[in-house]
Amino acid sequence: MASKKQKNDNDKHSKKIFPSTRFLMAILLCACFISLSVSTSNISLSIVCMVKQPSNVTKNDLIREVSRIRRNLNDTETILFDEYFNLKVNNNGTDNEIVSFGNNTPEITSCFADKIKKRAYEIGELLEDKRKDLYDYSDKFDSDNQEVDISVEENIKIEPCSESNLLLWTSTDQGIVFAAQNAGSLLMLITGTQADRLNSKWCIVVALILLIISNIIIPLLAGTSFFLVVLARVFTGFSDSFLQPSANSMITRWFPPKERPFVIGLVTGGRQIGTLLILPVAGFLCSRKDILNGWPSIFYLSALIGAFVLVCWLILSADKPSKHFCISKFEQTFIEERLVEENMGKRKDRKKVPWKHILTSKPLWAGVAALICHEYPLVIMLQLLPKYINDILKFSTTANGIVSALPIAVLFISKTLASSLSSMISSRKKGRFLVSRTTLAKIFNFIASLGLGISIALVPLMSSFGNQTGTVVLLCSATFFAGMHSPGVILALVQIAPAYSAFVTGLAFGFVAIFGIINKVLSNYIVQNGSISEWTIVFEISAIVAILPIVFFTIWGSADRQPWASQKFAKTNTDSEITIVSTISTSSLKNNKINPKIVVKPPPIEIPKSISNIMLEENKKNETKNKSAILPPATPSSRLPSCNFDVYLGDTPQGTPRIIINDEQDNETFHKV
Repeated sequence: MASKKQKNDNDKHSKKIFPSTRFLMAILLCACFISLSVSTSNISLSIVCMVKQPSNVTKNDLIREVSRIRRNLNDTETILFDEYFNLKVNNNGTDNEIVSFGNNTPEITSCFADKIKKRAYEIGELLEDKRKDLYDYSDKFDSDNQEVDISVEENIKIEPCSESNLLLWTSTDQGIVFAAQNAGSLLMLITGTQADRLNSKWCIVVALILLIISNIIIPLLAGTSFFLVVLARVFTGFSDSFLQPSANSMITRWFPPKERPFVIGLVTGGRQIGTLLILPVAGFLCSRKDILNGWPSIFYLSALIGAFVLVCWLILSADKPSKHFCISKFEQTFIEERLVEENMGKRKDRKKVPWKHILTSKPLWAGVAALICHEYPLVIMLQLLPKYINDILKFSTTANGIVSALPIAVLFISKTLASSLSSMISSRKKGRFLVSRTTLAKIFNFIASLGLGISIALVPLMSSFGNQTGTVVLLCSATFFAGMHSPGVILALVQIAPAYSAFVTGLAFGFVAIFGIINKVLSNYIVQNGSISEWTIVFEISAIVAILPIVFFTIWGSADRQPWASQKFAKTNTDSEITIVSTISTSSLKNNKINPKIVVKPPPIEIPKSISNIMLEENKKNETKNKSAILPPATPSSRLPSCNFDVYLGDTPQGTPRIIINDEQDNETFHKV
């Protein structure tokens, strides 16, 4: 009695700290994706302020500008002006002065050109108006002839132009850095095949450690070796290769099928949350040279976030419900009994991957192709958007970070709402508007692909009119439609083969990585000068790709579990059969307690559907007698929608099923007898 009381007290204590352990796991997985997204997105904005940008201004343009101002100055002012800008003047014995920059004049980059024009204009206007001694020059060019600090009356002071810590990367070099992450993600083709057999918790630990290492390498060694920067971004891709398949494998082991749309939206939404957090912060840190010299602080902050998530993950996570330190027996039984029909088995019992069926599965390859077409345009939204805003919309670095984050925020909201709506619709069992999960996935995917393609196609057109607000609205519209892919193709890939979810994920995102490399290299090859015509080509290609799933996913796509997706050792008849899913002892019935041990026993003979229905009807007639013999007291027939928060925070599972009938059209329906 004492031991039973202590056990119940432990369960109550666990519930007070974590009312729902699976909801805690969803939050932890979301945090892991936040850390990943911070590390994958930080390069998109930091590269704007860590690389020397080419200048369209020539020395002759600057000479004409300063010569115009010099003509309006008196002799004293001219001497000070020439000294300030390191000018050389040659009269050649004539009245026509030839102005040129001295030998110590720095390279004409976009930064230096903008500063010199702005300073020349403001100082020239000031001298021209005042015509008196208003100068108090405190410093001239620094040792590198790049930094000037001038103090004049009326507090006119411009920030210095310092490029001593910037990198000399060409447009092709930048494309290689962007693509390196996708190259690392190709490892997912290997990790995806093994993630279902390995401990997912420790695979994710490896992913987080790789993130921390990659973020530390870049600021420390970027000035030393371009190769090391590329290697660091490959490590970031390796991290994605470990995290994505492992997370999907954990989702299929922690969450019943009806809850997965909501959970997938929440967990993968961490990618958008991370990007949403890092872009505005990166824009601010870029302009703060006093904080670890500007852009390096972005990567140090990313490493710190990864370290924090790693500690939380190590302490609070578990590979599956039976291994978690604070899960209650009620919740563990609730999860395990609802996963029995998917026949996933133990990791160590895994059979070989059914390659023949996979290679010939039209629904699988339709889903993979649709995912590629979904992720291809998002490369622009997630990684190339800050560069587009810098080239076309001409926002400041800080404003660039804020504007770049807006479409990401819309994407997260869209994914969450669409996933919750899908979960609510799929949980309906009667009434109007009953939709199968395949039809529901196709509807969401159709709307997403059509809206994404149209919105992306209109972005360069709006930019060509100079409408900045309209451009930002269209970018947000594109990501709003992109979020509807979560209950579409992304959910479909998880549902068609729950027992091989990690493998399917690795296969799909491996191909996504290949096309991501092509996209980034091709886009940076097309965009050489940052003109609107170059960016138009990039956007129109993405728009065409985004619309393609309307055709092939609508025809061949599916969200139903495929016949080859069940484990061979747990194969059951797909028409109709009764499988005992829980052993219940007489003593446990007296205490109204369920034995949590799950036993899967396929029937020794194949029972025709008509006979099994007769047996079920006979059982229902003798319901009271049967229940008193083998079943616990009846539970309420009502079930809460799986997307309802109460399901995640409830103390006691609703209506634990005792017998499952596998139905080919709805593999998730639980019939209680």
